Amino acid sequence: MKIYKIRGGNDPIYASIHAQMGQPYEEGEYIKVTWNDYYSKGNVIPDFLYSGYIVCKRKIAIELSQIFNKIEIGELEWHKNPKEIVAKDIRRLRWLPKEEVDLLHIYSKIYIPILPQSTVIIEKKANGEEYIDSYIGVESIIGEKHILREKEKGIFIQQKEIKNFDFFRIEKSYPLLCTENVKEYIEKRGFSNVVFLEVGDVIEN
Repeated sequence: MKIYKIRGGNDPIYASIHAQMGQPYEEGEYIKVTWNDYYSKGNVIPDFLYSGYIVCKRKIAIELSQIFNKIEIGELEWHKNPKEIVAKDIRRLRWLPKEEVDLLHIYSKIYIPILPQSTVIIEKKANGEEYIDSYIGVESIIGEKHILREKEKGIFIQQKEIKNFDFFRIEKSYPLLCTENVKEYIEKRGFSNVVFLEVGDVIEN
């Protein structure tokens, strides 16, 4: 079974969200967000939005949480973009959505260890705590360049560790990952502006 990193697409026709990374949220804290004026050229709100967090429409997050194990739902705290505050006519801000859509972010509190053959770069924080800085050889999108996963590289997890979880993170790492089950369901539902990047495999026990 393949492992995927899930994220919002970066198509500039859609509105996107700016949110500072590193905000706490696992104890129910709200993430502070604004509409992004730097990248977006359009103001259409898709099902999934480009952001440092996995932001989607509330009804979709609830639907996924009722079907898959183990997904958490977090709330957003909205703030006005500085350009929105000083604008004389906000109708001229083409990146600013005209409609109100109920959004939130999804994440997982499940952390799974990886096998030794996983290709990752481990760094240390100032306090000496280790963290995974990046995955080597995985599928990625950089600008308009699409890089496919390299053979025998990426993240490898034992089946007994993943159990019946479809959403999870790996130990010492931040990105939300998911199984093929999630990918197939979301693609079948036809949700807009969501991307799945192949990052690894589940290894049979």
